[in-house]
Amino acid sequence: EDPDLSDILSKRFIASGWEAKNAKNFEQSEKELEKTEFDVILVDPETELEATVFLRKLQKNKNAKQALKIIHTTPADRTALHDLEKTNADVLWIKGTLSLNDVVKKTKTFLEQTKK
Repeated sequence: EDPDLSDILSKRFIASGWEAKNAKNFEQSEKELEKTEFDVILVDPETELEATVFLRKLQKNKNAKQALKIIHTTPADRTALHDLEKTNADVLWIKGTLSLNDVVKKTKTFLEQTKK
């Protein structure tokens, strides 16, 4: 949804020792996921429907099945949040509730917890 935020978050992850790749859209993400396995997939959707469709596709992708799936989205109404909660995302963060550094730190914590 927000290329500037995506770029900043990628730089924060890289500065913290992660490898990060940005995709401009869901189609580009899907192509990258066909070739590469990722530990974490951070989704920044424009709508909850986009997130739902994308995450359903990830269920069928062998390179994404084990990945920690995080939705990082703008504040939404209760219905939209309820719909997002029904996706197979592991984590749902509302933009503005965490600093960008905290997004990186909490992602690491969640990943460590899922690997146990």
